Amino acid sequence: MASAKKSAGNRKKQKQCHPMKKFFSVFLFMIACFLTYMSAKEIVTTVQLQQEIEATKQEIQALEEQQAILEDQKEKFSDEEYVKRYARGKYLLSKEGETLYKLNDKEDGEDSEEVEKEEETKKE
Repeated sequence: MASAKKSAGNRKKQKQCHPMKKFFSVFLFMIACFLTYMSAKEIVTTVQLQQEIEATKQEIQALEEQQAILEDQKEKFSDEEYVKRYARGKYLLSKEGETLYKLNDKEDGEDSEEVEKEEETKKE
């Protein structure tokens, strides 16, 4: 019977944790949580920076394409004949003695038809 009491007493001592062990376990758990949080935060930051880099690369590509177009226009505008043709077409400039006639575009005709249809609908 005495040996049974000793073994029961040993089990109780084994189940009881020392307060420093509990504190140390909690402290290690807190450190693990903090490190996990910091790692997750770094991963999110890295993903955001990669997305920003990709967007910037696309913007650079678009600007390079625009620059190529502008350089092409610059070369064209260095030709005096091209400038004359461009001004005559875009700004309706004419030479002396010329008369310019502006014809209605299809879009203008379509707009007037739509207005007429709307007016007929309102009358009904």
